[in-house]
Amino acid sequence: MRKYLLGISLIFLIVIAGCSDFSAGSSDYSEQPIEITSVSKGEVVQPGEMLDIEYSINETEQILNRLIVTITGPGGEIYSETVIEEEPLSGWAEPLNFGEDAPEGIYMLQFDFYSGEELFISDTYSIFVAASRSSIISITSYPPVLYPGGGGLFHAETDCSDSSSWMRWTLDGEVIASGLISEGYESIEIQAPQTEGVYDLSLEIFPFAPAEGSDYDFKSAVRKDVPVYVNTRQKSGTSEFGPDEDFYALFHFRGNLLDSVSYDGNGAPYRLNYTGKPVLSLKNGIFGYYIDSFSGLSAERLLLPVADGKLQPFSLMAALVPTALSIPEGSRAGLFRSGYSDGSLSAALDVLPDGRLYAVLRIAGNSYGLISDVPMLYANEYSSIALSVQPTEKDLTIILFKNGRPESEITYPASDDETPAWFAIAQQEAEASTQILADTDAGFEAMIDEIGIYNKQSPDGLSIDPEQYRRAMELEYGKFLMYAEGFDSDSQEFRELNPDVEITGSNLIIPAGGAALFPAVYPGYEEVVFRIELAAAGTGEAVFYAEMDGTEIGSIDFKSDGTDPVSFSLVFTPEAVNVEGAGEQNGFSGFSGDFSGLVFRLVNSDPDNVLAVGNILVTRQNISISENSNETNGKISVPVLNIKESSLRS
Repeated sequence: MRKYLLGISLIFLIVIAGCSDFSAGSSDYSEQPIEITSVSKGEVVQPGEMLDIEYSINETEQILNRLIVTITGPGGEIYSETVIEEEPLSGWAEPLNFGEDAPEGIYMLQFDFYSGEELFISDTYSIFVAASRSSIISITSYPPVLYPGGGGLFHAETDCSDSSSWMRWTLDGEVIASGLISEGYESIEIQAPQTEGVYDLSLEIFPFAPAEGSDYDFKSAVRKDVPVYVNTRQKSGTSEFGPDEDFYALFHFRGNLLDSVSYDGNGAPYRLNYTGKPVLSLKNGIFGYYIDSFSGLSAERLLLPVADGKLQPFSLMAALVPTALSIPEGSRAGLFRSGYSDGSLSAALDVLPDGRLYAVLRIAGNSYGLISDVPMLYANEYSSIALSVQPTEKDLTIILFKNGRPESEITYPASDDETPAWFAIAQQEAEASTQILADTDAGFEAMIDEIGIYNKQSPDGLSIDPEQYRRAMELEYGKFLMYAEGFDSDSQEFRELNPDVEITGSNLIIPAGGAALFPAVYPGYEEVVFRIELAAAGTGEAVFYAEMDGTEIGSIDFKSDGTDPVSFSLVFTPEAVNVEGAGEQNGFSGFSGDFSGLVFRLVNSDPDNVLAVGNILVTRQNISISENSNETNGKISVPVLNIKESSLRS
């Protein structure tokens, strides 16, 4: 990756290049009396190919009767010379032949037009003879919109098979980077200008490098100009932490260290400080900062929500890819630490040598800790983790999540005869500080994508991001994801559909004999896979309806001991809906009609016990999106339901 000044966005191309230099007349090519129409500037010709010669003669008083086409080879030698004599010139000549043994390199084509014995005009083109023609498949920008003064990475995917291909990046017509693809010039780092606006970024590829210390004085024949957007107003993507207003502090690391939600007294966003050299990086498709053992981030403020002496519910959320996990035995590396200098209040999330997480909250001399039951971080694996701290008058609960799933939990009861320590935090005059990945030489290195303090409270008083499971599944499944729900927090949208169910402890609790209705998904002709994880043993039934009129499509009975997820598929074809993976229930449902909107319902078949659902995941096995879907990426849409009462099973 190369670093240069400025940057952005997407494209495709064929690679070639060229130049033109008239020895007479105006410098504006469009005003020249003769135009070569069959040769592109900088065209790539493969050995053995023929190059057509066609030209147009604009109005001129002279009668042109002779054309000499001279080809000069890479070493400066005359490769061939063709003379065409006819009065007047017809605008066409025999194709030029580049033999199978034509050496690769840059060739000069000189077109000399004569009127009688007098040279009327001379036109010179540079072309390339190369074994292959390269193309640029795409250019991806990270992030899509740059922050003024922030950094960005731009990566070109090409089909260049030759390491000698030369890449040139230009910004508003000025070269900002150039070099061989073998030297890493398919990726560059750019620093955005301080002024908001739209800028032009171009990429060209030449088959060969120019002479050492020089550059081509002509453009590539096929090039692409793409807009570079520089703006302070940036919205969170669907796979990013957000929305911003739900967070106490939020760092997206979109080429800068700014807090997206907190501002100082002058109205400027807070920013993190850094030690060492955090480096903008792209790993496993994730963009962020690579922080080695000698670097780190910090802030001179407390990143824990406290109001009126009370610690507020919050979830520390982090998305990262560990690149080195070699912490010495008996040690731990600090992923996040924030607190007062006198030790009266602090929170820490550390990484242990085996990848487990150690969370500890210290308040007025009391410690409240939790070590994850299983490793939560692995080298070179993307993980979205969360430390949830939920204080109440009765107790303090700490939960560790990975990819939206609760992994470990502990609850500390409050004392009966005094105010809990977490609700009796004295006003502090001590200095506060926060460190992120700041343990020098601790053996832990990572590429950090995002980190934030989520503190929006749901109706049940918890502060757990209800989108964390969906977000993790979207990163894993992309456009194959149709629906994902982890029940990490009470959702008003889900509550409106199901006023009688309960969401607690990251589980959906369906009462005995009860049912829960889910938003519609929109299949095309494809296989739709349902995966249901139960938190405990239970039996149930999944019932499917057509959104259009509430007609029942089919139903599947399921049973689980709570250890393995229940999984089955519905295969939609123009003729029928087929059930697979449901044992004896496999087969055609017998339904015919419009199934473009599919509503499903889970029924608790146990008359005596609740059904505890940990999460539900719906994915498609192939992309064939319904025309009725509001989202072409297959994300769910909450329907206005019109289900016939007679078709509902209880």
